[in-house]
Amino acid sequence: MGDYDSKSFTSTRIGVDGPVPETFSQRSGPHSFLVGPAVELRVKDGWSVEADAVYRPVRGYFTTAGTLFGQTYSSSYESSFSTWQFPVLAKYKLPLALLGDALKPFVEAGPSFRVGGSTTHVGFTAAPGVSMRLRPLNVAPAIRYTRWQADPFGEVRADEANLLVGITF
Repeated sequence: MGDYDSKSFTSTRIGVDGPVPETFSQRSGPHSFLVGPAVELRVKDGWSVEADAVYRPVRGYFTTAGTLFGQTYSSSYESSFSTWQFPVLAKYKLPLALLGDALKPFVEAGPSFRVGGSTTHVGFTAAPGVSMRLRPLNVAPAIRYTRWQADPFGEVRADEANLLVGITF
């Protein structure tokens, strides 16, 4: 799933030589690694609160094509902007262990806040994951889904899914 909805549309503008049809298209750019610190505060009985600061670039490609004075033209550009996302998640470690005590599943959910670009800034995040103790590290992959409020410009997708891997000591 990309950052932008892929779409194309044609519009007609009035030029000096009459109506000029132009085609506009957009598509997502490549995905980047997400990176940032996380803090987890254990509350009790498998419950904790996690707060993250996640750096995430958003990229897209845009193209315009048309005809002017009988000559076809095309222009393309790449757009990118940086965002920081701040999810604050209630986390519950399920009371079961897989492969002895090596894998411990968890679920997490809560509000997310985003800063940067002209995108929406409030969303809801939920994720299942599993925690693995690999001495001296704890590795915790999770599939995190965030539903953002609708983008006021209708450009950036409201749904975001990412595979995140947390590494703690």
